Amino acid sequence: TTALLLARAGRSVVVLEAGRVGDGTTGRTTAKISLLQGTQLSTIRSRHPQGVVDDYVEAQREGAAWLERFCEDHGVAVQHRDAVTFAHGSSGERSLRSEQDAASAAGLPVTWEEDLPLPFEVRGALRLPGQLQLDPVELLDALAAEAVVHGVRIVERARVLRVRGADPVRLTTEGGRVECDRLVVATNLPMLDRGGFFARMKPARSYIVAFRTEQQAVDAMYLSADAPSRSLRDVPDDDGHLLLVGGNGHTPGRGGSTAKRLDGLRDWTHRYWPDAVETHAWSAQDYVPHHGLPY
Repeated sequence: TTALLLARAGRSVVVLEAGRVGDGTTGRTTAKISLLQGTQLSTIRSRHPQGVVDDYVEAQREGAAWLERFCEDHGVAVQHRDAVTFAHGSSGERSLRSEQDAASAAGLPVTWEEDLPLPFEVRGALRLPGQLQLDPVELLDALAAEAVVHGVRIVERARVLRVRGADPVRLTTEGGRVECDRLVVATNLPMLDRGGFFARMKPARSYIVAFRTEQQAVDAMYLSADAPSRSLRDVPDDDGHLLLVGGNGHTPGRGGSTAKRLDGLRDWTHRYWPDAVETHAWSAQDYVPHHGLPY
């Protein structure tokens, strides 16, 4: 997205990709485009003044609107779904009440619900209507294609190994050297050993299993506010319906067997959707800033 916007503004842009476009966390996300993000707003409000929360929501609103317009203009399929954060137990319910206050104070039209059309009981839920879901790889393909149209050069399998200098900036990659006047580091965790980001962000691995279902299993994008973490959304396709079930997150290197975490999602899903047939399973890794805001 950054490369495309810079190219539209008339800059000469090269994208250096360590692997292939989309083979990292972005391509593996559940791709919920939502201003209701679990209990994120109440987390930010507990660490920052209200003005920061308002700015965060406005930035998220602008980003979601930009994405929706881009998808409409370039034929990327999107589905409009409500976003719902729900609670399993009492601690989750308390977190939801705080999130309701934070969201309302920031101008988001969330509503409280006691019951949901799900096969398990909840202790309450917040709903924000009119959010989006999409296929992240389809979006990435469209962004890359549009960037190339505007003159961006995308170089894959070009991992950056070293960055030196300032005028010009000199980059050493696995495939050669590049010089530029400006460098944007857009990796999930900044790959330069500057600013101590490794000490200010916490890695978080989570898991997803996709299941084929005869009918649409869920009608919204669901996310739990407490443990065990659960993320649910549907995927319509030419062969019927898919259900994405995510969760069982942990800090990488801790928490025992990763295979058992996937098995836990399978067992939980079959308890409530016994006829669901698994099609794929994967994981993704994010990095969570200590202050709750994006860098």
